[in-house]
Amino acid sequence: MVRKIKNKKVNSDTIEFNKKIREMKKTHSIKECLWEDKETCEGKIVSAHSIQNNRFLNMISKNGKILTFDTEIDEGIKYIFKEKGRKTFSTFTGFCQKHDKELFQPIEDTNYTSTREQKYLFAFRSLARDFHTKKETLSANSSLLKKYGMNPIIMKIVTNHITDLEEISKEFKTMSNQIKDKTYKGLKTKEIILTKEYPIVANSLFIPYYNSKNEDIFEDDVYKKIQNGDLGPTIFLNVFPKDGKTFILLSYFETYEQLLLPFLEDFNSNSEEKISNMIIRYCENVAFNPDYIETNFSLKERKNILKSFSDNIIFTNIPLNLKINLFR
Repeated sequence: MVRKIKNKKVNSDTIEFNKKIREMKKTHSIKECLWEDKETCEGKIVSAHSIQNNRFLNMISKNGKILTFDTEIDEGIKYIFKEKGRKTFSTFTGFCQKHDKELFQPIEDTNYTSTREQKYLFAFRSLARDFHTKKETLSANSSLLKKYGMNPIIMKIVTNHITDLEEISKEFKTMSNQIKDKTYKGLKTKEIILTKEYPIVANSLFIPYYNSKNEDIFEDDVYKKIQNGDLGPTIFLNVFPKDGKTFILLSYFETYEQLLLPFLEDFNSNSEEKISNMIIRYCENVAFNPDYIETNFSLKERKNILKSFSDNIIFTNIPLNLKINLFR
């Protein structure tokens, strides 16, 4: 979920269009290795996990299942908690066997010890998943444009996705070069450690338009540059439990640190509720232990969580006043 444009209202045409997009994504899957050195690819394209399967998803699952946010399409789009198999959750077909293994071995096969390399690779995998997702979405959007002609709604969405994809492509190339050279420069990470192991994992990236007080992070001129693709103050989010603690990694490009300070300073104290609101506002790729949600949150609270999540998918500038801490 990245570069969300602030919209005050969405009409029925847009809702219907989003419904068609979700249906068409199923027929526009892309299987390709994103790594630029294609001549070094080996093996088939794999269903790579953006969240580690054996290390984290297995840890929080119940009978091989996790709980996540999802949608049901009836007369409209309804957001629900849904159980999914951990082996297929959070996967994307974006790397060959060789590159998936080699690139992410330092976080797959080695315990997390807060090294610069590990933080960089966690952020890079967030970017890779989003890069791949955006390619599939653009393919589906372009197909709709061919089918329905020069529809203004479709044209605007396609244009936004092209701009978005161009920016992500630049970021991907920059990070790829750092990984090749093993320098891991240009990225900073704010690491928050909760002193308890919570069965929650997340992997996402987003541009944070609001702080916990629902105040704008960016001035109007900066916002316009972001939407034009001239700036990309992205937050790479990773959440995972490990060794009796829960780690929250907020990574970002150092060049955008000053722009992001109003957001980052939010987490200097009393972070748990703010982290919860951040996940609900910005993160679709999140998983919970099923029993944890059902045991710790009332039916009313679960409905409020889903409503807040869905509201911020559709209406991206409404205040988020949910006072629920996901870390209980």
